Amino acid sequence: IGCRDGKDVIVEAADGYRYASRMVGKYESNKTVPKALIPLRSVSKFAGLPGEGYVLGISNAYVGVKNGSCIAYSRTNSGDFPDVRSNLPTKFDVVVRLDRDEFTRTMSVAQVYADESYRSSEVEISPTGMKIKANTGGSGEYVGRIKAIKGKGKKVEFLLDSKGLADFAAMSKGHVTMACKEGLNPIVMKDDSDKDFVYVVWPLVKRKEGQL
Repeated sequence: IGCRDGKDVIVEAADGYRYASRMVGKYESNKTVPKALIPLRSVSKFAGLPGEGYVLGISNAYVGVKNGSCIAYSRTNSGDFPDVRSNLPTKFDVVVRLDRDEFTRTMSVAQVYADESYRSSEVEISPTGMKIKANTGGSGEYVGRIKAIKGKGKKVEFLLDSKGLADFAAMSKGHVTMACKEGLNPIVMKDDSDKDFVYVVWPLVKRKEGQL
C-alpha cells in the first residue's frame, strides 16, 4: 500500500507471474505517506470489514483500517515492493478489446483442459481477436476463439498460465482490453468498467515458431 504522486492511494499485489494494481482512494494529508508491505492474510481481514467506506492509516510499523466502529490493524513487513508499475511497457505490438462474457466463458473452459501441473496454454493475440489452445493427455484439446470488438497492431504469440487469465475473467465486470509486446514482455490487461485497476501477467516461456 502506498501513495502515487502524493495523492492517489495505491494497493499493489504480486506473486511472481502476476501483478495487480488499483487506486482505492485519495490521500487527505500534507504529510509524506510511507509505503507499507502487509501480509496477504491482513488484506483479507481488511476486506472482511462490514460497510463500504474506509479510513486508512499508514505508519512505518503499522497499517490500520477503520470503518465506523470496526478497526483492524496489521504490522507491516520489512523490505521494498518491486516498482512494477513504472516499468510496464508503454508501447505495444497489439492492443485488442474483447467481450467480457466471451472472455470469461472461454477462460473457464480452457482451465478445464489446461495441464494441471503446468497450466500453460498457447495464446495468440491479433487485431481480429484472441485464440487460446489448451490440452492435456487426459482431457484432450480445446481451442477457443474470441472475436475482437476493436483491435490494432500485429499478431503476437506466447504461452500463459491459464489460471492468471481465468482469475482476471472472474474479477472483471466490463469488456477486457489486452495490450501485448513480443517476447517475454508482460501482458497488460484492463477492465473497461474500472479505470483504476491494472492487471499484468508474464509469459511462461517464449513460443516456438509455428507451434500454434
